[in-house]
Formats: sequence, C-alpha cells, structure tokens
Amino acid sequence: MQNKYKLGFCEIFHPSIHGLTNNSSPYILTHYIIISTISKSDFFNNRYINQCINGIYRSYTPLLNAHPIIRNYNNIISDKNNIKIEIIQIIKMPGNEYTAIIKTIWLKILQRKWKKYYKNLILKLVKSKNIYNLQKREITGKL
Repeated sequence: MQNKYKLGFCEIFHPSIHGLTNNSSPYILTHYIIISTISKSDFFNNRYINQCINGIYRSYTPLLNAHPIIRNYNNIISDKNNIKIEIIQIIKMPGNEYTAIIKTIWLKILQRKWKKYYKNLILKLVKSKNIYNLQKREITGKL
C-alpha cells in the first residue's frame, strides 16, 4: 500500500513559469504545483535539502507580469520562507499536471492548540498552589 502523503517542495502555479497549454486543467491557476518530492532518507540529509532549496531560489527571477488570479504573487515568492519542505497530498489533474494539497497547516494548528491547552494547564496548577486557594479548598472542598 502506498502512502498518500509525501514530503516535497511546491509553489503556486504561474503560467509564465510553468506554461499553460490547451490541455491544461481549467483550475490549475489556483493550485500548488509540485517542484520535487523528497524521500525519507533524503529528508535526514541536511546537505541535500540545502542544495535543493538553494537551487530553487537561484531559478527565481523577478516577474514583470502579475499572476492572473493572485494579486500579491510577487510578495509571496519574494518571501524567504516561501520554499520549504511541506507535507503534501499529490493530486493528478485532468490535464496530467501533478498538484499538491498542503497538509502541513494541520500540524501547525495542532501545535497552537496544544500550546494553549498546556499553558492553561500550567496556569491552573500555579493557581492551585496559591495559599489562598489551598485554604479555600480546605474549607469548601472546591477550588
């Protein structure tokens, strides 16, 4: 059984960079296109990852024309954190393009929720150690 999630680099599709043909999918302009996927062994090889990222950044040139749909496209691609390793789900479009659905965002949301929960847990613990709250719990049995 093949895993449906992969590690890889992806970027927003731009017709001037990636090309648009008569056979292209109609909604390709709103998707992320896969630059390359990474195997598990390559993921742990920092030198390989750095070479990939440097190679991708060298291939970028400032675009004179704007993206047909995304208004701040030039700001997005000029961001230094634009190209990073993502957890992606690969989708094959009707025009035989391989696009990606980025799944890394769900890990970030889970991390934020856990940090908030943990912070509240520690805050409750600190409050329960307070001398006033200890006396109140002795008398009433509640915090």
